[in-house]
Amino acid sequence: MEVDCVCLQETHILEEDVPLWAYEWGGELHASFGSSSSCGTVILLSARQAGCATRVETDHEGRLVCILFKYPQGNIAICNVYAPNRPSARRDFFNTLPSFVPGSAPCVMVGDFNCVPDSGLDRLGTSVSASPDAGITELDRFTSAHLLADVWRHMHPCSTVYTWVRPNGEDASRIDRVYAPVSFTFSGCETLSCPLSDHDTVVARFVLPSIFPIGRGLWKLNCRILGEAEFRQGFETRYKGWQTLKPAFASTSQWWDDVKLRIKRYAIQYCVTRARRRREKFSKLCAEVKFGDPWRHRFADLSR
Repeated sequence: MEVDCVCLQETHILEEDVPLWAYEWGGELHASFGSSSSCGTVILLSARQAGCATRVETDHEGRLVCILFKYPQGNIAICNVYAPNRPSARRDFFNTLPSFVPGSAPCVMVGDFNCVPDSGLDRLGTSVSASPDAGITELDRFTSAHLLADVWRHMHPCSTVYTWVRPNGEDASRIDRVYAPVSFTFSGCETLSCPLSDHDTVVARFVLPSIFPIGRGLWKLNCRILGEAEFRQGFETRYKGWQTLKPAFASTSQWWDDVKLRIKRYAIQYCVTRARRRREKFSKLCAEVKFGDPWRHRFADLSR
């Protein structure tokens, strides 16, 4: 089967594995590395698609790879996700998706979502989890904002299929799915048995439109930052200044509309700075693990 893009989850891929994987694949590989025992997501691109990738976003847990492609008719993002098993972590994970999707480009999202849209059609048996479909509300919010359709369900409205089945056959679910913009023309979607995994493969085929429709995109506040002292202190200082601007507006509602935009800009700026610091810290820790801590050796020399 000739494909343009392959998305793999829970690959256990390590950084040193990339050259061999890329050589055997014969195209381009982008990965989010987990540990040797968990996670790891990979997007494989065919040779004819390799030059179209212009930007790659990954997380630090091996659960997400998002690539921005540039085509003559516009940009498109392809995201490969491996959602957490724990309900609370899954909700948090889906809430972070907007921060990985570049701008307002149309998005194709593929992966193991560990929850299903319709328990009646997409699930068999009773999951051992107390909240088997926790996070579906957060996921639906993202797919609705980006006008995405569940491709298989769109083409098979009343059918039942499962992509994962427990070895004893008592539980099954369609947790592996492909979402694509409703403006795309879907030409096929099917599930195929995969002997190398306990999940089936989902194959989707669709035709890109001649021009990609660009929406405004969705911004959602990361509520976690509200509990951070640095954010609160910065906000309180700014809000006092914003309050002095009230006389410049015809009404309190107009002033509040302006303040909401200022809050958004401040939150985005804070999160960008926060993410940069975390990446720098993570890179430093990785370097220390890989090459050792140079400062430790310097202090050891001084103590001699």
